Amino acid sequence: MESHRIKLVALDFDLTIYDYADPPAIQILREWFIRLDRAGVACGLCSGRSRKSLRQVLGEVGIEWNAPFPRFVIADEGYLMPTEGEPSVEMEQWNRLRTEAVEQLAQQVQPIFEREVAALADKGLQATAPVSPGPAGLATTYENPPEAWKAFKRIQPIIARYEDAYLSLNHHILMIVPRQFTKGTALAELGRLRSLALPQILAVGDNLNDRTMLCDRLGFTVATVANADPLIRRGVRAAGGFVASKKIAAGVCEIFAHHFPQTPS
Repeated sequence: MESHRIKLVALDFDLTIYDYADPPAIQILREWFIRLDRAGVACGLCSGRSRKSLRQVLGEVGIEWNAPFPRFVIADEGYLMPTEGEPSVEMEQWNRLRTEAVEQLAQQVQPIFEREVAALADKGLQATAPVSPGPAGLATTYENPPEAWKAFKRIQPIIARYEDAYLSLNHHILMIVPRQFTKGTALAELGRLRSLALPQILAVGDNLNDRTMLCDRLGFTVATVANADPLIRRGVRAAGGFVASKKIAAGVCEIFAHHFPQTPS
């Protein structure tokens, strides 16, 4: 149905379109960005990185900012940003509420988070950085993804007791973000501001910090890449989404070909 035609695509960045081991591989998406923009599909980023970081890294790999990608940015796990300039009044209201929620997390949950991270260190699972607040929420890091996953599994039942806190995992970064201000809820708010039905939004990601927009069944059209965390792949399939057979940028090309087969080149 025309009312459900995808009109906005939200892409996670790291290991969804950007490969640390082969940064220039993102170039294969350039033609798709142009095609989707010509077709009236706004393609943007939904990342744990800041807007400044995203712009810098894209520039380093030869992707000119907003020409025509990205057309919007959700930064630091949940802040609504234009590609240039200051947020609109509506965006700024969302961002202010999110900042307040992050500050409340620091007051209410940081001591518990620090205690649990220290308890794991006593058992030999040592974090590589102290728990600290930042724009996204509360975060600490581990040596590698397997160690971060072990910490996630042990701490998650504790944090689940706090209704305003959401424990998330991005590669080797363990973080707590406000439950009402995640990637998923921020993307839903962006859709509301653009008067879009949620199925008109295609969300694409790979890691557990993408879970709220991929697996929580908020109503988005969802897809993931072959390198995604197994929980994400299962969640996307359960939500009726598309799982690519290829990794990172090549997998996103496969997703685009699946959802936009008639888009002219």
